[in-house]
Amino acid sequence: MTDITDLLGQVTSLYHALTAARMEAANLRAAISAALGAADDGESDPLGYLKDELAAPGQFTDITIPGPFTGTADEIFPGGEWCL
Repeated sequence: MTDITDLLGQVTSLYHALTAARMEAANLRAAISAALGAADDGESDPLGYLKDELAAPGQFTDITIPGPFTGTADEIFPGGEWCL
């Protein structure tokens, strides 16, 4: 049972890391699109959108995965959120 609890904790951590990575990628794609549009419009600093995004707090930070977790799955995931 401890192995299952540890695995569920790891899955949760990886899910949160994946969510953060997807958000980061979406923000970068939006900045790239804005920079390309700005370049087409002849703006003086079209790369400013990328510079702002890359300088934003929380961008490109190391993601740590905590663990191992102790306790039951119900303690870690109250309300049965661990059920697929």
